Amino acid sequence: MDHLSPVALIACVSAVLISSGFVQLCFGQQGNFNLTSINSTSAVQSMRAMCAGNGSNVFERNCIVPDLIDVSPPDILEVLYPTGITVMYGNEMTAHMVQNPPALVAWKADPCKFYTLSKSDLDTPSRANPTRSPLKHWLVINIPGRNVDKGDILGTYFGANPADGTGPHRYVFLAFLQNSKIDATDSFIQSLNLSRMNFEIRDFARNFSLGNPVAGNFYVAQFQLPVNNSSMDHTNSSSFALPDSASSNMTRLSNSNNTHTI
Repeated sequence: MDHLSPVALIACVSAVLISSGFVQLCFGQQGNFNLTSINSTSAVQSMRAMCAGNGSNVFERNCIVPDLIDVSPPDILEVLYPTGITVMYGNEMTAHMVQNPPALVAWKADPCKFYTLSKSDLDTPSRANPTRSPLKHWLVINIPGRNVDKGDILGTYFGANPADGTGPHRYVFLAFLQNSKIDATDSFIQSLNLSRMNFEIRDFARNFSLGNPVAGNFYVAQFQLPVNNSSMDHTNSSSFALPDSASSNMTRLSNSNNTHTI
């Protein structure tokens, strides 16, 4: 990784400083960025070097390669939540932190091309027994550049709510470059397995010749007290409700002013 954007740089710095209580240097009280507090010092340069070396092998060390994908993404996929928390290569989140869709998702993108964005839980119901994995938590296609809100949603966003006793879950964001715009109404795409459970983004990418992901990131979350999320309930490891479980049910975000209808 030759260059980190300001958001990625702040993510790196905050990931290191969070345990020391210095995240206020990077974020304002309302969760907004305070770019003036990030200066071009030797410390920041060290953070940049550290993050540049963390992007590839970390996917292999956490078995995301080969559990979900075959090759580590070459670039970071920047994810910032409304809570002011950033995703940074396996940092631990709580369900409350990630309950709502990210405020920002960004990667190195060509504004003249289309992309696919996905989020998957690799450990449902648990890493030791991933019979329902990968579990689809988000799927958006036909994203112009990195304008996610202008893409076609094939799977609405869900945060994280692991069942009690199932241990840490890996939640992986990936971005793929499309060769062309995908016809979301085509009978072929409607015939695919678009259910939440056992959704293989690798197979989806192969079906549409997307190749390997161009950017990625992930966080880890464990069980905590239930989050108020009506779309999915992981209150135990043996039974939970799954939205859009029918393969032909392609839903759209209802809480966005930029929602598009297929």
